[in-house]
Amino acid sequence: MRILLSRQIYGLIVILLFVIIIRTILYFLPTPSPTDDTFPSDSTIASFLHTNTNKDTLPPVSRKCFDPNTADSITLLQQGFRPWQVHNMLRYRLKGGVWRHPADMKKIYGLTDSLYQLIEPYVSIAPLPQDIRRDSLKRVWHIKDSLWQDSIRQDSLRRDSIYRSRHYHPKRDTLIELNAADTDALQYIKGVGSGIARNIVYYRQQLGGFYAANQVREIEGLEFVNWDSIVPHFRVDTDSIHPIFVNRCSLKRLTQHPYIRFSTAKSIYTLRRNRIRLHGMEELQEVLTEEEATRLRPYLDFGK
Repeated sequence: MRILLSRQIYGLIVILLFVIIIRTILYFLPTPSPTDDTFPSDSTIASFLHTNTNKDTLPPVSRKCFDPNTADSITLLQQGFRPWQVHNMLRYRLKGGVWRHPADMKKIYGLTDSLYQLIEPYVSIAPLPQDIRRDSLKRVWHIKDSLWQDSIRQDSLRRDSIYRSRHYHPKRDTLIELNAADTDALQYIKGVGSGIARNIVYYRQQLGGFYAANQVREIEGLEFVNWDSIVPHFRVDTDSIHPIFVNRCSLKRLTQHPYIRFSTAKSIYTLRRNRIRLHGMEELQEVLTEEEATRLRPYLDFGK
């Protein structure tokens, strides 16, 4: 009996010593600092501040540069935003909304002009991925356009250099009828390659024919061409011009001509409908300037 009692006392002493050691270790261990994972999210903070507007719980205003598309709730509060405004901004971002310019922040509900003037110098918005992609596409198209212009120049120079081959007609000093020549005939002229020839034929189709050789100087994209050496080789037969029959053409037909703007075409079309029939250029003086009338005279037919 005495041996059993001594064993129980010994066991209690061991348990008490174990508890004392554990308590001592826990007392001297450093308190763990909270990690980033233990902090509440922006939406949680914003929801809390949306319902708890006690000024004692808000961080002091300390403005610094921030990006409204990425700033957390604490940073936004430090700029001077009210809790409910921060709540709305975070909800807007959660739904996919972004601010591309500082002025876009004026759309924030309840943002006063005075507060915007204070925070506007601190707004620093980083370029968005979709904006960077759009700018890169613009640069790509600009490069493609430059390459296209260069290809026309190189094509013209290449044809000049290899025309002496048996597969091509030699360049000849001759006159070409501009309204009847195809792309192959135009390339007989020195300095005219396939690209230039195609542009001349296309512009001729838009006009309905040339009435003067100098009209080829109006072709866009061919400013690099030495027209002074090319134009003397052209002659023009005005009988080959395809005119516009003013008294029975549509508005669309008028607007297709390079010399007629849409507003001018609409005025001519309205004037014809009001007068039933137009008899000559003098009736278009109220809708055409003197310069426009001179350019359009060979292309307008007032016959029945």
